[in-house]
Amino acid sequence: MRSLRNDCLDHFLIRDDKQLARVVTEYTAYFNEDRPHQGIGQRIPGHFDLPTSKPSSGRIRSKAILGGLHHSYSRATDLK
Repeated sequence: MRSLRNDCLDHFLIRDDKQLARVVTEYTAYFNEDRPHQGIGQRIPGHFDLPTSKPSSGRIRSKAILGGLHHSYSRATDLK
């Protein structure tokens, strides 16, 4: 709850329940599927059991989360 409030809800003016549900759903997905966590060695909870090897080359892609409040980064595989 603290991360949700500090990293997300404190930055929005919530107008109604529908907007609150959308913001919480999007942040929860980001928190569990894209955000590295210090307590588990900078790994992502949703991918904790996957191997840690990552591509070391390729363009870096950025995906805006919650209108750009947060970002998710990944390497693009350049297939020709």
